[in-house]
Amino acid sequence: MLSSVGVAAAQSPLSAASLGRRIADTALRQHAQNPPAVLLNGLDAEWKNTAGKRYDRYIQSVANAEVSAGNPSPEFASQILLLHRITRNPAAYRIASRLDRQLLAQKHLTARAAYAADPFLAEYASVFHRDQDFAAIAAQIRHTDRKPGLRNLGFRLMTLASALPYFPREGAARAATTASFQRLAAFAALRQDHASGLWRDNLQTSKAGSSALDPIGSAMVTFSLARGVRLGLLPRQYAAVAQRAWKGIVRRAPLRLAAANEL
Repeated sequence: MLSSVGVAAAQSPLSAASLGRRIADTALRQHAQNPPAVLLNGLDAEWKNTAGKRYDRYIQSVANAEVSAGNPSPEFASQILLLHRITRNPAAYRIASRLDRQLLAQKHLTARAAYAADPFLAEYASVFHRDQDFAAIAAQIRHTDRKPGLRNLGFRLMTLASALPYFPREGAARAATTASFQRLAAFAALRQDHASGLWRDNLQTSKAGSSALDPIGSAMVTFSLARGVRLGLLPRQYAAVAQRAWKGIVRRAPLRLAAANEL
């Protein structure tokens, strides 16, 4: 998943599957130590797509290290919950439960912090049948920082695309949060640069020369739109927006992974 591993671009017209494997393998080489949590989300998806055991082992090793440290960053909450679900590690369960209580109580998160917190909170609530938590999770998403800029929009969209699948299908929380996702997607589609397929950091305009094209932020938006369409959260019309962006990403520049401080 492009956004989840911070892909800037890829030169040759590869399929999504082959590029995903290249990104994941490059990530394992470049981030053997201290991987950013957002990268692990991408490896998790690649593991599920390919059943590649090396991705699973890597994620578990990072999560185990965080659990052993005893005071993990909230950014690794999803990986710690995954560790518990795979291994039934009781320490992972205790820490995931503590992070759930801690993160659910927070207000007015930054867009990046919300991306770490809210998909985890939604998954935790789904796994442990805490349907009463979804109203608070929806409110937390709704009050995420809305400062301007493409990457802020990208994190907000990724939060929605990643959290909403865990929401109960019936209920006001899912309906209101899906409506928010659709509004942000509509805004993103309007701001796409049609010549390149990408987005500019300055979202107030899509005109050439107004600001630089941002392949990393564009990948975040592309992932969110594509996943939203695939899961039935967004209308099919956004598939064309995501496809146009994908083509722009893969032809724009040589493959590289963004450093953690670029995201």
